[in-house]
Amino acid sequence: MSQNLEVNPSRSHRLKRERERERKEMGLLCCFDGGNSAQRKEEERVASAEAVAKAAEAAQRRQEEFEKSAAGRAARAQQQQQAAAKQAASSNKGEPVLKWSMG
Repeated sequence: MSQNLEVNPSRSHRLKRERERERKEMGLLCCFDGGNSAQRKEEERVASAEAVAKAAEAAQRRQEEFEKSAAGRAARAQQQQQAAAKQAASSNKGEPVLKWSMG
């Protein structure tokens, strides 16, 4: 039974060599693209910039629609109320918060 659990050393060594060879081949194949890497990178950069621009436009549209909606108006009114309450709660009215005294 112990023989069944043991791995044949020659087999594991062979598998390890095959994996290393496959990695090397993949590395060579991935790096060789016939000189189109600069063109492909530029196309990816342009596509990425376009995607970012579209996402920004969509976010702007959603923000404008939210501001026009009842929920947007309610949120804005709540923010204004909170700002007014915070300003009214300020007790220093131009006085310094910390006063220094010698003595």
